[in-house]
Amino acid sequence: VPGNGRFCYGKREVTSVDSYTAPTEFHGNRFTKVEYHFVEKGRPDWAKVQAIQAAFPAVAKAVADEPVDHATLVLTDDGWVRNED
Repeated sequence: VPGNGRFCYGKREVTSVDSYTAPTEFHGNRFTKVEYHFVEKGRPDWAKVQAIQAAFPAVAKAVADEPVDHATLVLTDDGWVRNED
C-alpha cells in the first residue's frame, strides 16, 4: 500500500474459527474477539524467500504450515468485519 509502509503478500482465507468471546457492546457497537486458522492465497514468490521472512515476521507467520491469528470483529450492517482501530 503506497505511503503506508505495507505490502500485499496474499489474501487470507479463514479455514476455522477456533474460539471467540461473547459479543460485548461498547459505544453502541457490538464487538467479539476471535482466534482462527487461515491459509494465505495468491502468495507471490518473493514471500517464500527466507531472507524476506526473516526481515518481516508477519510474512513468515502468514506462510507457516498452520498459521493462527486473532482479530477483534465489529458487527456492521454487512455482518462481522475486522475492526481496524
